Amino acid sequence: LCVPCALLPVCSHVLGADRSALRTEFNFKELTALYSYLTEGINQAAEEIEISPDGTVDFYTVEEMQPLLEEAMRGCAADYPRLGLYYPQTKASLISDLHLRMGIGGVTYPPAMEATYNKYEPPVFQPVLNAHELAHVKGFIKENEANFISMTALSQSRDPLLRFSAYDDMLRYVYEHWEAASDAYLQELAANGEITLPVLPEFHQGMTQEEKKAFREAASEWARIRKEVLPDLPESSERVMQILNASEGIREETYQEDSHPIDELPAVQEAISSANETYWQVYNVYMQDNTYDGVVLLLLQHFDGILY
Repeated sequence: LCVPCALLPVCSHVLGADRSALRTEFNFKELTALYSYLTEGINQAAEEIEISPDGTVDFYTVEEMQPLLEEAMRGCAADYPRLGLYYPQTKASLISDLHLRMGIGGVTYPPAMEATYNKYEPPVFQPVLNAHELAHVKGFIKENEANFISMTALSQSRDPLLRFSAYDDMLRYVYEHWEAASDAYLQELAANGEITLPVLPEFHQGMTQEEKKAFREAASEWARIRKEVLPDLPESSERVMQILNASEGIREETYQEDSHPIDELPAVQEAISSANETYWQVYNVYMQDNTYDGVVLLLLQHFDGILY
């Protein structure tokens, strides 16, 4: 049952449509525009979220969150009809400790209409994680499209906590691509003779004191040029950081409340580590270009003609 439920959607077009006519190349300035838009979004959402004087935030339980998730995802049904109709209640994975050690946020079983989540994830991440798993239930099996559905749907929610979750997740993915694009942008300017970039020596353990000094000087010059040439990215507000810190505190408390017998079993930890490496290697081959960070291209295409 699992094979056709997963294999057929994986062989289909991303998001159920032929996207070959869409742009696949975006420049540094367009990535900057997207990052700026997302930062503005998370700052606005944070203003609507209540923070107690002691710094705590009243995050939703999974049961409280579910109808809000369904409402947000059904709101996209005009563009993605599969998002209408029934949604199962998401459930905590019984092997959340194992999933945490393997970097797995959730697992979906489409034949059984089950969506499970790792209960040790921070509550800020919970809405977008659960929406991601529900997107899988709806047949969006590829990781990039499930990310896209969860992020864009929740970013349009009437609820600020859901919007905050979506923008926070989008920012993490987009910033990584922005960093890579910024280096490429500087290299392009250098190739055109507009700036001069120092050669950054390769860092290695056996470096002499002279080599270490040369590395530090080159790295310092790179940092100066980046600051001088690259645009200043808008920053997340202090309120955003307070909400993220409150979320991380709850995640830590939740983890500490449970016993973790695997901590006392080094042989099991070693087996998990080995299995984890193999799992992600195989999974990335299986998904090809449709892994999690493939969502950045989908987001850039989504905002093409809107932000740039």
